[in-house]
Amino acid sequence: MDEEGQNVLLTDLIKSFPISVLDGFVVMNGGGFDFPESGRDTDQLNHYVGECLDRGYIPFWPVRWKYDPSQAVFLPRQALIDAKGLLLFPEGTHADIKRRAVDIFSRGGRPQEVTYQFEGDRVEDTGFERFKYSKLDELEEGGYIVEKGKFMLARDVIDHHGEKGSGRIEDSSLRFYRKDESVEVILGIGNKLSGADKLMVEGWYGRMRESYSGANFSKIFAKEK
Repeated sequence: MDEEGQNVLLTDLIKSFPISVLDGFVVMNGGGFDFPESGRDTDQLNHYVGECLDRGYIPFWPVRWKYDPSQAVFLPRQALIDAKGLLLFPEGTHADIKRRAVDIFSRGGRPQEVTYQFEGDRVEDTGFERFKYSKLDELEEGGYIVEKGKFMLARDVIDHHGEKGSGRIEDSSLRFYRKDESVEVILGIGNKLSGADKLMVEGWYGRMRESYSGANFSKIFAKEK
């Protein structure tokens, strides 16, 4: 499965997902190339910076967009801020490459990686609905492709009478990500997902698996309590 095929699958996965989500995120990369993991390969870093420059992206700049339900809009937040500033350089990045990236940043452009976070209470106007029906197409038209994501579908509550360890935990979820020349899709079904939602999600899952035989689909069921 090539990069285009991966993105077709992941885009279809998001757009066709049949129920709203409690919270989640989707990470997209501009140009389809990832952040370098190491700063020691100078040739790789120079190639990455050059690709970003050619396509109008600012290298080493990740931005997080979080949905604000009170305003029904995604608001930008800096994804990662280190002691050096807004750009996220891998350890060992040479000073010349940093100066080149900062120069590109000063001239303006789009972040090379964006993360969209959303949450809701299963109402029509959630961040997830806004993302999949409007933002996703807009981002893909701008050259971004889906890298990975996660949807939380149901929560459980652990009550230790106010003691440490009490709180809400993940019960059911969907995770997806590109891996080499394939895509991994992992569906976790817990005990708190409603029967109606479970039927809809499992039917959707089966159709996706039949449509995209080149991907790796796996399903995990929680033990009954």
